[in-house]
Amino acid sequence: MTEIYAHRGSKGTHPENTLIAFRECLNLAITGIELDVHLSKDGKLIVMHDDFIDRTTNGKGEIRNYTLAELKKFDVGNYRDEPQKIPTLEEVLDLCQSSGLTLNIELKTDVNRYRGIERKVLRLLKKKQGDLTVIFCSFNFKTLRRLRRLNRKANLNVLIKRNLKPGLKWAKKVKADAMHPPFYMKNKAEAWETLYKTRYWTINKVEDMRECFANPNVTGFMTDFPALAAEIKEEMERAETDV
Repeated sequence: MTEIYAHRGSKGTHPENTLIAFRECLNLAITGIELDVHLSKDGKLIVMHDDFIDRTTNGKGEIRNYTLAELKKFDVGNYRDEPQKIPTLEEVLDLCQSSGLTLNIELKTDVNRYRGIERKVLRLLKKKQGDLTVIFCSFNFKTLRRLRRLNRKANLNVLIKRNLKPGLKWAKKVKADAMHPPFYMKNKAEAWETLYKTRYWTINKVEDMRECFANPNVTGFMTDFPALAAEIKEEMERAETDV
């Protein structure tokens, strides 16, 4: 049945893209975790969604203008009165590498190019992947092309918002495995579903989750509430068995 990916960890219940949000996912009956990667001023792989730290931390400014040591001084919200810190991709891999989950890594190069980020991620995975399965996605199609050149076997997935035509063009160019469109584009799925897998973002409503689970053409989806999605999936599987 349909794959479940925890969007930025368990974002709906924990501070997003933090170790505590990822740890919450380790014992859930889900497929994997989606996270976002940037580069710091000193070239470290930083896990955060936005290019700026303003929204999710008590600091201000762009990630690329801070060193890792400086970024570690900021808090990314609190969980049960414990301040959370900005994690590195290496820290996330150390946490998850024996979980058997799939890690969906989004390279956030659609605003800042972050020269060399693709090679850095691949090198780190070579050392720290463990038993994780890793797939990549990006809104920057050139990043996907660079990944393909660096690793012919990389599992590449094209992120799209409204740019369906160029998305399909690049999916063919990089030999993509899947399209990752927003759920509101579901009515256009016939344009890609015979060629590529489909993983939608970001699905938080129960009725939308049920719709995805019931559709054999949906490979998976991202959700801020992975525990809820897992419960619904189990309930639907149990109902099928009882019929």
